[in-house]
Amino acid sequence: MHQPVYKDASSGVFKLPWVFLHAVKDYSEMLKYFEIYPLKATFNFVPSLLDQLKEYQNYNCEDATLSMMKKEVKDLTKKEREFLLPRLFWANEIHMIKPLTAYLDLYEKFKQGSDISNVFTDSELLDAEVLFLLSWAGTFIREESTVIKELLLKGRNFGEEEKRELFSILHEKVRYIFTQLKSLKTKNRIEITLTPYYHPILPLLVDMNSAKQALPDITLPERRFSLVNEAEWHVSQAVDTFYEYFEDDLNGMWPAEGSISSKALELFSKADIKWVASDEDVLANSLGISFDNAGKRRCIYERHYTDTDNGKIFVFFRDKRLSDLIGFRYNKEDGNKAAEDFISKLRIIYDSCDFSPVVPVILDGENAWEHYPNNGRDFLNPLYQKIADQNWICTSTISEALSPNDINDHKVEKICAGSWIRGDFATWVGHPEKNKAWELFFDTKETFDKHESKLNDSVKRAAADCLRVAEGSDWFWWYGDDHHTDQLDVLDEIFRSYLIQTYKTMDLDVPSDLLNPVNSKKAKEYLMMPKNAIYPVLDGRVTDFFEYLGAGRCDLKNNMSAMHLDKSYLDELYWGIGGNFLFLMLEIDTYLKRKEASLRIEIQEKELCRVECDLNRKDLVVHKCMDFEIIYAFNEILEIKIPLEYFSRDTALLRLSVMKNGDILDIFPLHDFLRLPLNRKVCDDWTI
Repeated sequence: MHQPVYKDASSGVFKLPWVFLHAVKDYSEMLKYFEIYPLKATFNFVPSLLDQLKEYQNYNCEDATLSMMKKEVKDLTKKEREFLLPRLFWANEIHMIKPLTAYLDLYEKFKQGSDISNVFTDSELLDAEVLFLLSWAGTFIREESTVIKELLLKGRNFGEEEKRELFSILHEKVRYIFTQLKSLKTKNRIEITLTPYYHPILPLLVDMNSAKQALPDITLPERRFSLVNEAEWHVSQAVDTFYEYFEDDLNGMWPAEGSISSKALELFSKADIKWVASDEDVLANSLGISFDNAGKRRCIYERHYTDTDNGKIFVFFRDKRLSDLIGFRYNKEDGNKAAEDFISKLRIIYDSCDFSPVVPVILDGENAWEHYPNNGRDFLNPLYQKIADQNWICTSTISEALSPNDINDHKVEKICAGSWIRGDFATWVGHPEKNKAWELFFDTKETFDKHESKLNDSVKRAAADCLRVAEGSDWFWWYGDDHHTDQLDVLDEIFRSYLIQTYKTMDLDVPSDLLNPVNSKKAKEYLMMPKNAIYPVLDGRVTDFFEYLGAGRCDLKNNMSAMHLDKSYLDELYWGIGGNFLFLMLEIDTYLKRKEASLRIEIQEKELCRVECDLNRKDLVVHKCMDFEIIYAFNEILEIKIPLEYFSRDTALLRLSVMKNGDILDIFPLHDFLRLPLNRKVCDDWTI
């Protein structure tokens, strides 16, 4: 369970509401399953997330979005309405907005408005507020609360008193999370662990040169120095925080993003941490082998350890394939079939090992479920039941997995520094924007170190804590062009606010560099509109230079997600309209041709249409869907022709998947659908 610190350093106001929203939809929900099923799991929290959850127990917690929602709609100014309205649709359209009929109606109206301050009446704006909260209410809360049931049944025309009552119920649910955690821990159904305090990439703090172990040619910030003392603080403070919340000793940790190095393991061991967890790519790099070889994958399921100056520390390496199936793939499949597939893959592991394999499945506790129908419940219920029904599967907390004698122990002589993403640190350092953010931080830290001896204790603590928030990994995650969020500007402001506040706390002038955004431009434009009509010849080739000259383009390397896939096979999509047809063109990587892969195109209309494009065929293929013919041809490129009359609205919803032997190698978008505008007026205005 992980969210960064969303508080502005100066005002103390939460700038983004994600902690509260995930609390009422995901944190309590995920714990609830372990009250129902006789299973065990390990729940890891970032300590600063626990602190934020503690604040959200209070109805009057200062959150820019929620506080404005709590005002009566009639009292909102024009500027406040403009601020609030877009935020009321920060929800997954397919799985959260669409199931609530009135919410979908308001969303369609919102998308059409130009002056959004005047789009909605007071009554409609109030409905949008309530429906937004209901869309984020978890499935168990909906079942257990009579008030929420009645609001869902009512559907629209809500009153201010109903909104206040709904807010009270949701804040109470945040309070209940701590009760759940303590209860399940006492019953030995879950183990609770923590991450270093503000979620830093610990190996980079200890020694940023560790990034070169996995990527020797990576470009590092010019100004940098070791922050090993800071790294020690994040670990020791997490240990103290665990005792504060749960009155017990902390036994293990999921380091931020599974990031470890030999030097980082020394710090964990020094703090009496018995185990940490990371990813199979880190193990592969450490052993110098590839787990693409099925026979070598058995190594993952041994109990690994390494020696430190403070004794032995165990490292559990996540099964990337199983973990990513839940995090990224199964949301697109039938829940029962997905659960059966997961069990079948566990059985293959079980049958392939001549020892009792320990299989770590580790993933985000909050980000996946809004991309599943019914908040993941249609998958999680059968999954947990099927696991409970198997007599050859035993669920275990990670600390319990330290004890059995029938698990092979394997010593890893040397750890290659890395994370769960490709086994390297390129997500947090190396890109010019990421490096610029680091250099701003190092400049601020150097200034603090220079003045520290002159500061009184309270000023010193306040300035140091600002710096430690800025050491968190999330700021660097979003800089660069590998991840996308519409809230990049806000996150950039929050990051810089902590560096700025460091100077202000010390009563020093703020450098001008900190007043300008780190991100050099707005979030990368991944979708470009067509300039002209196009009339390609469907032969699987670029027939001439002009064939796609007027086409729109979509950058498929931008996965538009808070999550991350291991590898990208899709680069760019060209699209446009000619006559009564939508045309798509994809350049196919030669690697995929050699791998005998196929491309699946999913089109969400009145029903979901799947077109499986066989990349081994070189002829024109006609696919029937809802009485319409969708045609594709592949040779050097893949070309697709879809009749416009197939679409019932002015947007085509598409998803592209690279398939091999039934497995998904790559998918775009990672969640939800790609939206291609089919505005008829714009089409009419296009000229050749």
